[in-house]
Amino acid sequence: MRARYTLITLIATALISQVLPAHAFDATVPRDQQVQYITNTYMGRFDSELTRLNAIKAKMASEPSLWAQYKAFLADYTGSVNTIKEALASESADLKTTDDFATEEVGEFDNTVYLLEQMAAKVKTINCAKGKTTKKVMGLAPVCPKGYIKKK
Repeated sequence: MRARYTLITLIATALISQVLPAHAFDATVPRDQQVQYITNTYMGRFDSELTRLNAIKAKMASEPSLWAQYKAFLADYTGSVNTIKEALASESADLKTTDDFATEEVGEFDNTVYLLEQMAAKVKTINCAKGKTTKKVMGLAPVCPKGYIKKK
């Protein structure tokens, strides 16, 4: 049993070591190239996540509970991205740690933005009319204001 476990461990180690991506964190690679690698790898993804966030902002703002989650995530996002940018600008920051942090945050942000998009998809918009005046009301369970009738 012990020999079998050892054999499985050796095979798994051999397979994993060949799959891991190569990073530019080598003592022979200049710092500016390492910074460029991190910038090219992660900053575009951070920007696309921010674009996705901005696309759902109006729907999230229509519902107070969703808006609170949106603002909290945006604060975390902004703080993390600024931390990464500051580390890239600093000459003394450890780039391996910065790369690991950026990898973790990209994955976390991608998942969270997806969940926020799913929540925003549940927000409904209805049109309400009162004479010639119409209003759009958004929310998880939107209701027309007093005196307005739901327009079909």
